[in-house]
Amino acid sequence: TGIGHYVTDTRSAGGTDAVFDTTGDGLESLPLLAAYVAYQHWWTDTFQSNIVYTFTHVENAEQQPDDAYRGAQRASINLIWTPFNRVELGLEFLWGQRRNKDGNRGTALQFQFVQKYRFSGS
Repeated sequence: TGIGHYVTDTRSAGGTDAVFDTTGDGLESLPLLAAYVAYQHWWTDTFQSNIVYTFTHVENAEQQPDDAYRGAQRASINLIWTPFNRVELGLEFLWGQRRNKDGNRGTALQFQFVQKYRFSGS
């Protein structure tokens, strides 16, 4: 297993960290670049926001099919309210884009609501 195993996008896309070498009898590793950046800001004692951006790029091998995973970008932003100790309510917007070896792209947008209750701790 290569480093791609530790990158969620490549692991969920079928493990795109290596392919069979057609000129030999081994594996050819695929160069991978991935980054993750996040920022958290507390507006007040009860309101916070998080901004997250991720980027993944795989250098595909010639023998891979045209629809092989080449990379993705994702971004999200949220607003979380803590009205009581142990209770959080939040709204989040997510954007994502996948790229394939052949240049095809797909984009997805998502809104989600979260409600969290911590049974122990502060």
